Amino acid sequence: MEPPAPPAVVIHDQAVDAGEPIVLREPWPVLATRLPLRGMSAELARQAEWTGVEGGTIVLTVPAAPMAQGPSVERLRAALIEHFGRPLQLKMQVGETGSDTAHAVAQSEREARQRDAESAIVADPFVQALVQQFGGEIIPGSIKPA
Repeated sequence: MEPPAPPAVVIHDQAVDAGEPIVLREPWPVLATRLPLRGMSAELARQAEWTGVEGGTIVLTVPAAPMAQGPSVERLRAALIEHFGRPLQLKMQVGETGSDTAHAVAQSEREARQRDAESAIVADPFVQALVQQFGGEIIPGSIKPA
């Protein structure tokens, strides 16, 4: 039996007027990397997944409970306030994240570059000739994309 999920943490518990809805005008993974954050706050943004908006509250999901609290969360909230130009709350949920995090997008891009580099080496006529002529082999994992 899995342990119960920790409760969501709401940062900034003052009432926030919902007013105009918060609209994400670009994919969250793009915005997460463009926010003016550094260190742990930047990593929090990269690891978080945009779950939605509840009135004046942005809901993000993070993969581990320690990420859902502390000064990094408040710095992320401040960056989001600056970006959206309005007061807002930030609700951090702990749960499984998927492919909609900046971290997952970057990992997927790295893996695609790796596959492309490996395919290019294997298909290269010069490399094929060396392998055949000298009985060589291509060592898996030894190819690094440019």
